[in-house]
Amino acid sequence: AFDAMMTNFMRLATAAVFGSLIAVAPAQARDVKASDPSSIIAALGEAGYTGELATDDLGDPMITATLDGWTSRILFYGCDADAHNACKSVQFFTIFDAPNGLQPAEALKFNGDYRFVSVSLDADNDPIVTWDVVLGSGVPSPVFVEAAQSYAGALSALGEKIFGPAQ
Repeated sequence: AFDAMMTNFMRLATAAVFGSLIAVAPAQARDVKASDPSSIIAALGEAGYTGELATDDLGDPMITATLDGWTSRILFYGCDADAHNACKSVQFFTIFDAPNGLQPAEALKFNGDYRFVSVSLDADNDPIVTWDVVLGSGVPSPVFVEAAQSYAGALSALGEKIFGPAQ
């Protein structure tokens, strides 16, 4: 009887230890891949942003996103030319309609202040803001979310420079 009781006790103790290990194991973050646009939309949602999947003029995926109130596009690159899938990278893309434009020197300074952002100017000196993200075979969702938040922060900073402080 003692042996049976000890066997049951050991089974319960083992189950309790393994159960607690499973309970404290961190949830696996979903990888974000350019080859899986829904993973990008899911990661945007984790950051509190919205995204809607469409296709661009070439037939590649494209996401229209709202990042901290700014409407942006997420363009897909390195896609299979025929099937328009298996993409490798994305580019956040936003155009500002600046009432007075932005001077080239201001765009250069902004590029220097924000490491990964690229600001160019169209013929009317309206800023075109891009941010490339190579996703390859996938990056953890928190890494992509950090890139999206950094891009949104850069948009907000440039928006404040162009339009003044948000009301």
